[in-house]
Amino acid sequence: MGVSYYVGWNLTHPERKPITKTPASDGLAFQEISFPSRVDHLQIKGWLIPADTITNRLVIMAHGYKDNRSDIRPMLPLADTLYKEGISVIMFDFRAEGDSPGDVVSVGEFEERDLLGAVDYGRSHSYRKIGVIGYSMGASTALMAAADDTLISAVVADSPFANLRRYLSSHMPHWTNLPNFPFTAEILW
Repeated sequence: MGVSYYVGWNLTHPERKPITKTPASDGLAFQEISFPSRVDHLQIKGWLIPADTITNRLVIMAHGYKDNRSDIRPMLPLADTLYKEGISVIMFDFRAEGDSPGDVVSVGEFEERDLLGAVDYGRSHSYRKIGVIGYSMGASTALMAAADDTLISAVVADSPFANLRRYLSSHMPHWTNLPNFPFTAEILW
């Protein structure tokens, strides 16, 4: 039980990766932003890359587990492409990752609040056509958020999981390097 608790704690409290580059690295003008997550109002940190022209179109990018807004390879080049198409972009760190506060990574449950906070930020800045591009945990979170907020009109979900418990029940040994029995059931508990 002690090993399972220790491993479970480490999985929900991963080491933060530092922000290593900004949109300026790709020649993009950006603004540092923060916004409250829905429900618990944690101040989430991010960037807004505003389009050059007035637009009501916004794409929010949602990173994966143990990542941050600068860490996923295609995010900054994709932000550049969207910017060139006249679409504003928000890139942010989920709670307990990157520069956002928080202690626990729930792999979707609490992170949905953060993504919906980004939608609220977009809504408060007159964006009415909002899409989300998510990777892994961010992809699953994007699908959940789109089901809960009709302002999200499009989702690109790269490698989402359909059911976290079912996924972890069969893949926990990959994440922990421990045998499935007895550790998976104990860690999930």
